Amino acid sequence: MKVKLSTLVELHDNPKMALDVGGYLGDYSDELYKKFGCKITVFEPLSEYAEICRNRFANNLDIKVIQKALVGTDSLKDVIIYKAKIGSSMFQGLAKSDDTELVSTDLLSKFMTDDID
Repeated sequence: MKVKLSTLVELHDNPKMALDVGGYLGDYSDELYKKFGCKITVFEPLSEYAEICRNRFANNLDIKVIQKALVGTDSLKDVIIYKAKIGSSMFQGLAKSDDTELVSTDLLSKFMTDDID
Protein backbone atom coordinates (compact mmCIF):
# COMPACT_ATOMS: atom_id res chain seq x y z
CA MET A 1 0.00 0.00 0.00
CA LYS A 2 1.46 3.34 -1.05
CA VAL A 3 0.66 6.36 1.12
CA LYS A 4 1.17 9.97 0.03
CA LEU A 5 3.49 12.08 2.16
CA SER A 6 0.77 14.70 2.54
CA THR A 7 -1.46 12.04 4.11
CA LEU A 8 1.24 11.16 6.65
CA VAL A 9 1.80 14.83 7.45
CA GLU A 10 -1.92 15.24 8.20
CA LEU A 11 -1.57 12.70 11.03
CA HIS A 12 0.39 15.26 13.05
CA ASP A 13 -1.25 17.73 15.39
CA ASN A 14 0.76 20.94 14.95
CA PRO A 15 4.07 19.67 16.37
CA LYS A 16 6.72 21.99 17.80
CA MET A 17 9.44 19.47 17.01
CA ALA A 18 9.65 16.30 14.93
CA LEU A 19 12.15 13.53 14.19
CA ASP A 20 12.51 12.22 10.65
CA VAL A 21 14.19 8.85 11.15
CA GLY A 22 15.63 7.58 7.89
CA GLY A 23 15.38 10.91 6.13
CA TYR A 24 16.40 9.58 2.69
CA LEU A 25 16.02 12.61 0.36
CA GLY A 26 14.26 14.83 2.93
CA ASP A 27 10.85 14.85 1.25
CA TYR A 28 8.93 14.05 4.45
CA SER A 29 10.75 16.76 6.41
CA ASP A 30 10.10 19.23 3.63
CA GLU A 31 6.34 18.48 3.64
CA LEU A 32 6.20 18.60 7.43
CA TYR A 33 8.01 21.93 7.53
CA LYS A 34 5.78 23.46 4.84
CA LYS A 35 2.68 22.48 6.80
CA PHE A 36 3.76 23.30 10.39
CA GLY A 37 7.04 25.25 10.32
CA CYS A 38 8.31 23.13 13.23
CA LYS A 39 11.87 22.28 14.17
CA ILE A 40 12.93 18.96 12.65
CA THR A 41 15.88 16.68 13.24
CA VAL A 42 16.56 14.41 10.27
CA PHE A 43 18.46 11.19 10.93
CA GLU A 44 19.92 9.70 7.78
CA PRO A 45 22.73 7.18 8.25
CA LEU A 46 23.90 6.83 4.64
CA SER A 47 26.45 9.44 3.60
CA GLU A 48 25.01 9.97 0.12
CA TYR A 49 21.50 10.78 1.38
CA ALA A 50 22.68 12.70 4.44
CA GLU A 51 24.63 14.99 2.12
CA ILE A 52 21.56 15.50 -0.07
CA CYS A 53 19.53 16.46 3.03
CA ARG A 54 22.27 18.77 4.34
CA ASN A 55 22.38 20.57 0.99
CA ARG A 56 18.60 20.69 0.68
CA PHE A 57 18.12 22.27 4.12
CA ALA A 58 21.37 24.26 4.30
CA ASN A 59 19.50 27.57 4.52
CA ASN A 60 16.88 26.37 6.99
CA LEU A 61 18.00 26.76 10.60
CA ASP A 62 14.93 24.84 11.82
CA ILE A 63 16.00 21.59 10.13
CA LYS A 64 19.07 19.78 11.44
CA VAL A 65 20.57 16.73 9.71
CA ILE A 66 22.43 14.09 11.71
CA GLN A 67 24.26 11.32 9.85
CA LYS A 68 23.56 8.44 12.22
CA ALA A 69 21.29 5.44 12.56
CA LEU A 70 19.06 5.50 15.63
CA VAL A 71 18.98 2.38 17.80
CA GLY A 72 17.23 1.34 20.99
CA THR A 73 20.27 -0.08 22.78
CA ASP A 74 23.76 1.26 23.42
CA SER A 75 25.28 -2.13 22.61
CA LEU A 76 25.26 -1.23 18.89
CA LYS A 77 27.98 1.31 18.13
CA ASP A 78 28.15 0.76 14.39
CA VAL A 79 25.87 -1.09 12.01
CA ILE A 80 26.10 -2.20 8.41
CA ILE A 81 23.40 -0.76 6.18
CA TYR A 82 22.54 -2.53 2.94
CA LYS A 83 21.89 0.03 0.22
CA ALA A 84 19.21 -0.57 -2.39
CA LYS A 85 17.91 1.48 -5.32
CA ILE A 86 15.02 2.71 -3.19
CA GLY A 87 15.72 2.90 0.54
CA SER A 88 18.02 0.83 2.70
CA SER A 89 17.91 -1.69 5.51
CA MET A 90 20.00 -3.25 8.26
CA PHE A 91 18.68 -6.55 6.90
CA GLN A 92 20.24 -7.77 3.66
CA GLY A 93 17.13 -9.75 2.66
CA LEU A 94 14.95 -6.62 2.76
CA ALA A 95 17.38 -4.50 0.77
CA LYS A 96 18.13 -7.29 -1.70
CA SER A 97 21.61 -5.84 -2.14
CA ASP A 98 25.26 -6.53 -1.35
CA ASP A 99 26.19 -2.82 -1.47
CA THR A 100 26.88 -1.76 2.12
CA GLU A 101 28.00 1.18 4.24
CA LEU A 102 29.22 1.03 7.85
CA VAL A 103 27.40 3.74 9.81
CA SER A 104 27.58 5.02 13.37
CA THR A 105 24.60 4.92 15.71
CA ASP A 106 23.03 6.95 18.48
CA LEU A 107 20.37 6.14 21.05
CA LEU A 108 16.84 7.17 20.16
CA SER A 109 16.15 7.92 23.83
CA LYS A 110 18.70 10.79 23.73
CA PHE A 111 16.41 12.68 21.39
CA MET A 112 13.00 11.94 22.85
CA THR A 113 11.25 14.81 24.62
CA ASP A 114 7.62 15.68 25.27
CA ASP A 115 7.77 18.27 22.45
CA ILE A 116 8.56 15.67 19.76
CA ASP A 117 5.79 14.46 17.48
